[in-house]
Amino acid sequence: MAYTIKEGDYRQYGASAAGGGVVFTFEAEKEEDCSILLYGKDGGIRQELKVPESCCRGAIRSVFVAGLKAESLRYNYKISGTVVTDPYAKRIIGRERWRDAGRVKNEFRVCGGYSDDTFSWGTDVHPEIPRHEMFLYKLNIRGFSMDAGIPAKERGTFAAVRDKIPYLKELGINGVMLLPVYEFDEIRNRQQDYQIPADTMPKAEEKTVLLNYWGYGTKNTYYFAPKVSYASDKTRPSMEFKEMVKALHANGIEIIMDIYFTPGTNLFLMTDCLRNWVMQYHVDGFRVNQEVMPSLTLASDPVLSGVKIFGNYWDVAALSQAGISSRKNTLAEYNEGFLCNVRRFLKGDEGMVEKVVHSF
Repeated sequence: MAYTIKEGDYRQYGASAAGGGVVFTFEAEKEEDCSILLYGKDGGIRQELKVPESCCRGAIRSVFVAGLKAESLRYNYKISGTVVTDPYAKRIIGRERWRDAGRVKNEFRVCGGYSDDTFSWGTDVHPEIPRHEMFLYKLNIRGFSMDAGIPAKERGTFAAVRDKIPYLKELGINGVMLLPVYEFDEIRNRQQDYQIPADTMPKAEEKTVLLNYWGYGTKNTYYFAPKVSYASDKTRPSMEFKEMVKALHANGIEIIMDIYFTPGTNLFLMTDCLRNWVMQYHVDGFRVNQEVMPSLTLASDPVLSGVKIFGNYWDVAALSQAGISSRKNTLAEYNEGFLCNVRRFLKGDEGMVEKVVHSF
């Protein structure tokens, strides 16, 4: 099919529907040869659309493709011969199944898809629970909701968390900290992880698959997209995540996201990512690895200043020098000492009674 390509809108990264077509905006130098790859449902390339060199501002490329339907969009970028999945994609296609053997064998390509942000939030409001009143429950979506009391289709998904709200309330919980729920790749390859030369890899281990259950420090991570294998309906992970947030809020429970940005992640991408989770998903706060995401950036951003930010440390002097106070009591120190001590005490480790007593 022939599409009309015009200059797009440089203000919003990613793929967005607009006036009978789709706008694609991404980073690439003017000198680089760029295309948009469109895929069919079988994973094969259906069409390659050349991005005109003139559609460039600085190192940002943006085009409007008239006639392209956003709802059926499956795309990647091709930049100087390298296929790149959009880091701003709000939906990832190709990871629908947890630990999919087909993905291990590279039988299909991971690509970006379209996600409609329309959602009826109704009267949803942030609980805004004072820090000193919070009882925070740290959970992994999959592990938390795999018990027999959950319908089989919903186990390990955002929908299952809604089913377990009565359990959380019974415990007195008023905040949950979600371990990575953005699109990380849980499949890891032994050879690649340990950088073992292919010709020296033992035959019995060359196809060994490692599993990153928790989601930290993985390659090919897409921070804007809810993890599709955590959705009971694989066609609407974004909506299911929002439904979970809305249900938790209705029960007075806040949602804190634990986000681990890999070293080298673009600062603007990180800021845009956190803003997106606040504005589109009504998330109440974050724990972010500050060695990658500067604490001053977090504390001074006008959008993020209204949510809770948990850090391993805060440079009070630097914050004061920058004219930043605790801003509505949102900055908090994340200290795992108490959590680890209580875990070891409950497990029955020796010598933990005194440590637990002094933890209070």
